[in-house]
Amino acid sequence: MASDDHRKRTSHVFYLQFAHWRGLVQALLACAVAGFLFITLVYRAPHAKAPTTAPTTPAKSAIAAPPPRPRPTKRTTPVPEPEPPVTLEEDAARVKRADRLAPLRLELSLCGNFAEQRLQLTSALLAGLLLGAQVVLPSQMASGRVTFGELFDTEILLHLVPVAYTRYWCVRRNWTAHSVWCGQDWLPGVLTREVVEELEAENKAPQAPWAKMALPKDRTAADLPRLGEELWRRLLPKGLPEDGTLKTSSAMLLKVDCNFYQQVNISEPDSAFRFFWEISDALVPAENIYEIVEATKRNIFKGYALQAEKKSKLLGYQNTEEVSFGMLELTNEECSEPCVDVGNVLLSEGVSPFMPIYVTGAALLSSASARRLVLDKVYTVVTKQMLELRVASRAEELVEAIDFILAKHASMFSGPSGSISSSLATLTRLQLGRPAFHYDGGTTLLEFQEILRPKKSTTLPVFRYPIKWVFSLAARAKISSAWNMSLAAVRSSAVHGDAVVPVCLTDAEPESVMVKALIQLGVRVLHHLPSWADTASAVWRQWKSKSERKWKFTFPEFDDLKGACMRLDVPVVGILDPLVLYTDVDILFHERLEWPKILGLTEHGDRDQEALHALAHSTEYGTFTHPSGGIPEFFSMATELIQSYNVEKTDTGVMLMNLRNLQKTYVNFTQFLFNRKKAWDYVPSDPCNYKAFYRSNKGKLLSGSLPFAMSWKPWWEVSSDVLITHFHGPKCDSDILPYVYEGMVRFEPFRSFLEKCSKEKQCQKLCQYYQSYLHSVYRSLRKAHLVLS
Repeated sequence: MASDDHRKRTSHVFYLQFAHWRGLVQALLACAVAGFLFITLVYRAPHAKAPTTAPTTPAKSAIAAPPPRPRPTKRTTPVPEPEPPVTLEEDAARVKRADRLAPLRLELSLCGNFAEQRLQLTSALLAGLLLGAQVVLPSQMASGRVTFGELFDTEILLHLVPVAYTRYWCVRRNWTAHSVWCGQDWLPGVLTREVVEELEAENKAPQAPWAKMALPKDRTAADLPRLGEELWRRLLPKGLPEDGTLKTSSAMLLKVDCNFYQQVNISEPDSAFRFFWEISDALVPAENIYEIVEATKRNIFKGYALQAEKKSKLLGYQNTEEVSFGMLELTNEECSEPCVDVGNVLLSEGVSPFMPIYVTGAALLSSASARRLVLDKVYTVVTKQMLELRVASRAEELVEAIDFILAKHASMFSGPSGSISSSLATLTRLQLGRPAFHYDGGTTLLEFQEILRPKKSTTLPVFRYPIKWVFSLAARAKISSAWNMSLAAVRSSAVHGDAVVPVCLTDAEPESVMVKALIQLGVRVLHHLPSWADTASAVWRQWKSKSERKWKFTFPEFDDLKGACMRLDVPVVGILDPLVLYTDVDILFHERLEWPKILGLTEHGDRDQEALHALAHSTEYGTFTHPSGGIPEFFSMATELIQSYNVEKTDTGVMLMNLRNLQKTYVNFTQFLFNRKKAWDYVPSDPCNYKAFYRSNKGKLLSGSLPFAMSWKPWWEVSSDVLITHFHGPKCDSDILPYVYEGMVRFEPFRSFLEKCSKEKQCQKLCQYYQSYLHSVYRSLRKAHLVLS
């Protein structure tokens, strides 16, 4: 029974397997038949023989029959394997094998420093591109001690510049040069001097006639393509042959001198501007230059980054962003009076002392120079001598090339506007979106001479943001009313946004608690010792001893007066902004400050920016009388006691300063003010005699009036438009609060003002703001252990 069951089971399994395979074979046969029928009906039917008798055609056909699809021929050649990607070395070798001389060539000569030679190279390559001329590279740099290949990667240049030729000429089909650079015979756009000499020797061709090329003063880079077209028509009067080969016995060599870059005049948004920077990027430094640059950066970081961090923390600075190193180009010339300390320029622009400052171009400028006093006190300065930078060749081009690359990659760069190297580094960084500025506040030389003009000018705008609000303080070691008011004013400015940055001018030392406290509050502190301090002290003592005037208030001390009159030096301490807001320390901000509000342009509504743009480009100075607005010739001031636009009734507690013009008159003004033969006419509304000096020949005061909202007095009626409250006269601590709570009057002339503001209860509210700001500041300073005794 068991064996029978086994046989049955086995036979059943075999049958199932056979049935399975039979079904599978049948399915495959059915698929094959269906495929054959499909090919027969779909593929062969349209290509069948036409019948012997023509079919009957309809009388009219609305749609034409589509043409028969051609039968594909059998492929007889095998499909080629995809080629591996061509490396840069293979491509360069292929280009070298295809090197040929073009009928129109351009040669250049080099002179000057590295930056000038780089400009000469870039401008000549650009001229060759726009003319359609083949450029011959020099074999030596200007000094004759450095080869071209020691400074630049020639292979990369020979590879990238022809790409620019192709991109430029292959879209300009109506020009003769199009058929040359995009024709059948490939031409390299750039050749080395060695290759040119080899080709001339191989071809045994006579030397091409040459002509010196110079552009007229009224021509720019935009005119070069038309000039090139004229030259190519002389060389190829009948154009290229039909076979597209370049066959001509004519040739022309253009030679440009080393000052050619001054004639090109490249402006954005012309295409020449874009190709200028594309060619500039192709001038890649040689590998040995990069190795020295990287070693220099490592030496700066390892040797001085930690030192800069320790020094900055000791002075109270806080690091808010990652920085590597800054670079500063200084000239060897000693500056004349008034001499601006570069360190103050960096501080006013917010350059972090946490980054070491690599100084170049100032081998003869000692740290004792007036230009470097603050720089060395606050920043960590690094020089080539400190780094022991060793270059195999003594040629200056190598050292300058290294400096150029360092300037390009530094976290910050600044230099003089009149330097070619500084100008080129600045424009290069701006193209890369990196910060750069000239510490003298000038327009970069290349733009000023119209050699290379970007769309966004390097000239500092008249109305910069954030607005610099400047106040001055004499060095103090103890708490005073002026110190408390300055702290409250700083906190009130911070409460109302970041449109204003506080800048303090002081003679206090960087290590003092006073300076550290201001830095803790976000103030940019500039360190300055007035050159007139000793003379002013003698004049002050003389005036004080001989004064016959009956003084209504407490007789001021010289330290207080020096702090107030340090405003005289605001134009010469290193602030680059054309316009700044100066105030005494006894103020409070109530709203976010913007230029239209300061200028009295708020009545223009949506056209504020248009009016602002018109003022910035105006060549005339406005009367600055609200609401017309305008830029002051020297300064504008706010009304003193009553609301009036009479400039004779203004005070210097709130001033809009035109620093450019005030700087021009600085020397004459200080000589006038501190003249021992003339009594100092001191008045609280104008302690530094601005009103006495700045007058026309007819005695008219050369000033304008700021809007009332810029210097609102506590005893005036309440207004929602107030921007700044100026406690001119009665102060919260010494006058207003004692009167409100105890009825005390320190000076009798203040009584009427105190009665007015107490009646409206405006003074109490303002003093509450003042106290809340002050308490907030002291809480933060106590945590940082920065409270004066």
